[in-house]
Amino acid sequence: MTIVVNDPQAAEFGRAVSQFAQDVHITDQPVDRQAWKRAGALGLTGLEVPAAFGGSAGATYAWSAAAVDALATISHGLSSTFTISFDIATPYLVALGTPEVHQRWLPLLAQGEAIAALALTEPGAGSDLAALSTRAEPKGDHFFITGSKTFITNGSIADVIVVAARTSPQAGARGISLFAVDANSVGLTRRRIPTIGQNDCDTAELFFDQVEVPLSHLLGTLDEGFLHLMDRLPQERITSSIANLAQADVAMNLTLTQVRERQAFGRSLGSLQHNAFRLAELDAQRSAVRAHVDACIERLMNKTMSTADGARAKLLSARLENDILDLGMQLHGGSSFLEGTEINQRWIDGRVTRIWAGADEIMLHLIAKDLGL
Repeated sequence: MTIVVNDPQAAEFGRAVSQFAQDVHITDQPVDRQAWKRAGALGLTGLEVPAAFGGSAGATYAWSAAAVDALATISHGLSSTFTISFDIATPYLVALGTPEVHQRWLPLLAQGEAIAALALTEPGAGSDLAALSTRAEPKGDHFFITGSKTFITNGSIADVIVVAARTSPQAGARGISLFAVDANSVGLTRRRIPTIGQNDCDTAELFFDQVEVPLSHLLGTLDEGFLHLMDRLPQERITSSIANLAQADVAMNLTLTQVRERQAFGRSLGSLQHNAFRLAELDAQRSAVRAHVDACIERLMNKTMSTADGARAKLLSARLENDILDLGMQLHGGSSFLEGTEINQRWIDGRVTRIWAGADEIMLHLIAKDLGL
């Protein structure tokens, strides 16, 4: 990333995260708690936490970008499990949490002693956040949450979960609120669910049965959770875009090595014009998408990035990643269909990027809206 290269401290941090990722990554299994503590000692889990609570003083989003790039280069699942905690869920607690929430969770998150998750998606409402049905009803000095969430990254291992729930049933998007929920709360049950890819990242279903949440654990303003989400989702989409590009780079390098070495009809696969032109086309697209994502990182740091720009980055990077992975599978031939080959694993891991953090269709809707359509 250009913005990372232009920040020597961020680049150095990225190299440290790369070594950490190589050391702790376990195929088909989430990293253990010791790895999270190592991440805390490195400063990774405290990137979005203020220094007053033990966070990484002086770190900008360029540091997060460098970290995401390093993690995703090793494994998409490894990147997913760490970024959902330090870069996606934790910022809600920092920006919207009460002093009680800050004191309770931020030091633990910064140290890697706690893991965070974000619970938005429901069985009956995927990318349409305004349609969620999990409800939170106030009674005395608590809210009581009832409902369910699914496809939640870190869902079964998190200690604190940012939960979106409906607080005004008839108000649509204007009736949603966010809560910091202790994962050990009575009435909350969790079940890890199997996925076809990213098995080194925990994914779970959550069930809330009158889960008590103190009034002080409301995040931000009552009934304005949807607006809070709209404020934060662009950063999530840029983070996703950085991971997508890291994956695209690895897939491109794997494929170039393959087509240079593999022979067909007495020539290297890469010298066949169709293959050469297709790879050249994808490489040109990669340069263009990278330039847009780099610009978005700068705008994010300057607080000038629009929702539509984030949507463009996420849409283009996810599609590019999948196009490169798909071509890589094709050009690896029969070996790509063997379980455990790297191109195969990355192809499986990468498919979900066109669905999560807002499906392609939602990104197109946001872009169309920006065009006045």
